[in-house]
Amino acid sequence: MTSEGKHAEIGHRLDEMVDSVPDENPIKPALRDMERLAAYATTYRYPTATGRIKATPGAVEVGANIANVQRALDAATAWFSVDLTRPGVAAAHAKPAR
Repeated sequence: MTSEGKHAEIGHRLDEMVDSVPDENPIKPALRDMERLAAYATTYRYPTATGRIKATPGAVEVGANIANVQRALDAATAWFSVDLTRPGVAAAHAKPAR
C-alpha cells in the first residue's frame, strides 16, 4: 500500500484495500486471494445475535489460506528485496511493483 502511495486504514475491509491497488501491480492477484481472511477478524471471534460463534475452518481451508499468504509474501519480499531472516534491515527500494 505504501509503495502505491496509499494509506492502509486500520480496519477489516481487505477488499477495499485491494481495490485501491492499481491493476498494473502484479502482486494484486495474490492480495485478492487473501481478502477472505477479513472474516477472521470478526466472524470467528464474536457471537451472532443468537449467541453462536461460527465453527472454525478446517485444515484444508486453513492450509489454502496459509498458501495464499505465503504466495503474496513471497511476491512482495522478492519485489522489494526484503530478507525476512534479517529483522531491522530495510527493503532495497519502495517502488511500486510493475
